[in-house]
Amino acid sequence: MLKRILYPIDGSDVAECALDQAIYLAEATGSEIFVLHVVEDDKKLDHSSLSILRKIGEEFVRKASKKIERHGIVAHLTVVDGKPCPEIINLAKSNKIGMIVMGTHGTGGLTRALLGSVADKVIRTSSCPVLLVPMPQKREIAGG
Repeated sequence: MLKRILYPIDGSDVAECALDQAIYLAEATGSEIFVLHVVEDDKKLDHSSLSILRKIGEEFVRKASKKIERHGIVAHLTVVDGKPCPEIINLAKSNKIGMIVMGTHGTGGLTRALLGSVADKVIRTSSCPVLLVPMPQKREIAGG
């Protein structure tokens, strides 16, 4: 039994798909969902820009929380400054998370080799299971 699911959110469409899976798992297991948004502070942004990014992140987690709570699931909201992977892992450890559910953009090849992906780093460093949710493929309608 999971009891605690971590759902990192970045505001992307694929993150929205991951939220649906996190809700499904939480309903099936009676788990709570911890919603995390990380404001990536690369030291190049001024205070005003960081403040705007935090407000955007707070809106992301509020919107996710509303959707979660409509399903009768307890949501815990966190917005932090830092690097996504370490913050995800730290929150998972400090809150005894049973599973991380996150979207993946499916970036591969050279981009992944040069930049790495948050999902890849989380999988490699997490002490709990990680469910990666890809963006659903759009189906072509034959003959139309």
